Amino acid sequence: SGAGDVNGDRFNDLIVGAPFVDIGAGTDSGAYVVFSGQSGSLLYGFSLSLDPYQISQIGYSVSGAGDVDGDGFADFIVGAPFSDTTGTDSGFVAVISGHSGFPIYGLSVTSDTYQISHFGYSVR
Repeated sequence: SGAGDVNGDRFNDLIVGAPFVDIGAGTDSGAYVVFSGQSGSLLYGFSLSLDPYQISQIGYSVSGAGDVDGDGFADFIVGAPFSDTTGTDSGFVAVISGHSGFPIYGLSVTSDTYQISHFGYSVR
């Protein structure tokens, strides 16, 4: 998905989700990677430790988000629809700094009503 210009080189960059990657002991914990739109080289790749022993599938959905934090670099969002952060398969969405690749903040649904809601299945 288009991530916008995350590194300030005036070229739009690309974010790719890898939701079935196994990180540490976490089966299908997932990851996301960002590639330079100018050269195609890897800018960075990350995983979030949401549920280290669960199937979070971070990167299941990815999307550019514009400059959310106002630092002059495009940011993006990644979904982890099978995260158990607030209940079984409740899901989680992280807003990621395009400049650093680290989370600005996370979003989740906290009501028991939304268990197994797969929040983050689709982000735009």
